[in-house]
Amino acid sequence: MYYFLAVLFGSIVVGGYVVYGHTINPNILMSLGDSWLSYTAIILMAGHLILGFVIIVKPVSEQVESFFNTSHTFGFPRFVVRISLLLAMIGLGEIMPNFINLVALIGCSTVILSTFVLPSIFYLRLCSMQSATWPDRSLSWKSKLYMYMVIFVGLTSGTLAMLTALAEVIDLQSLIRPYYEYFMDSEESTFS
Repeated sequence: MYYFLAVLFGSIVVGGYVVYGHTINPNILMSLGDSWLSYTAIILMAGHLILGFVIIVKPVSEQVESFFNTSHTFGFPRFVVRISLLLAMIGLGEIMPNFINLVALIGCSTVILSTFVLPSIFYLRLCSMQSATWPDRSLSWKSKLYMYMVIFVGLTSGTLAMLTALAEVIDLQSLIRPYYEYFMDSEESTFS
């Protein structure tokens, strides 16, 4: 399956580079121009994102509903909780339209921990546990050194990446003005 996906996506990248060269836009659809193919791809991607949004938000909505002791049957309290959650997500998107900085902050803190640091710590802890019914899982000093190096490199790079991402989130120059500020500025200039 992964080979199929690698061939599929690799052919898109190679094909785009062969056709457009180094002038290709990072978003391949922007390089295609106005055609029925690009509009079809945009409509299909929009449908994918809308349906994916519903799937991703459902567990969060249910967790918030259980926090507020809302009934699991359809009713007004459940409607209010879900609309409030949706409005909070829209508000976050409007406050920080350059969302990549927030995603980088969350990603560098969670991905580094879940892929490098925590598995190594858990494996070291598991191998140090002993019982009469368990097989011997003692690690050589080389394996322990390797695990400690992975933990150290993971923590160091994760901390540096998190500090960099945090500096980008705090940097006010990296924020893009939300769209409604443009309308407020134009209304003020119209009335003055």
